[in-house]
Amino acid sequence: IVPCSEEHPEVCPTAHNLADISQVGLWTEGVEGEFHFQVSWIGAGNATEEETEAFDGNYSDPNHPGCARYIVVNDATTAEVYGADAAGGEGVPCDGSTDVAWGPLAAVLDGSQITVDFSPKGGPSNLMGEYNTSLPGITWEDGNGWVKLAQHRGVTTGRLPP
Repeated sequence: IVPCSEEHPEVCPTAHNLADISQVGLWTEGVEGEFHFQVSWIGAGNATEEETEAFDGNYSDPNHPGCARYIVVNDATTAEVYGADAAGGEGVPCDGSTDVAWGPLAAVLDGSQITVDFSPKGGPSNLMGEYNTSLPGITWEDGNGWVKLAQHRGVTTGRLPP
């Protein structure tokens, strides 16, 4: 999948394309028999910076206690994700001295959704998350959730302040 971006403008919808949408089709396949098909949401359009700026800020990650996580929104469709992991691995708290910093990781924004390429740090290349205002924070498709912190940007070490 190639997301709409400055590097691939050929896959981005134009204002003319969006104005000309008259129908949307869905294709399903399966074996013969009864089935239930439910669509929760379909949308088309360009997200505004207002919609995506909610991602901008610092987060806590329960899988990496006390380790920095922060997202810098560049524009309505792109962001960068930074952080650090404890030298001891997942589940081990960051200590501020032996932590392993990582980032920037490329992220694509689409309204309340974010897709991050975690492959440079050994993770999936297209992990999708949804901004959840009731958390508030990001609910990731792998079941993890990053809680947004009141503090905004500026974390430069691997350990989050108390």
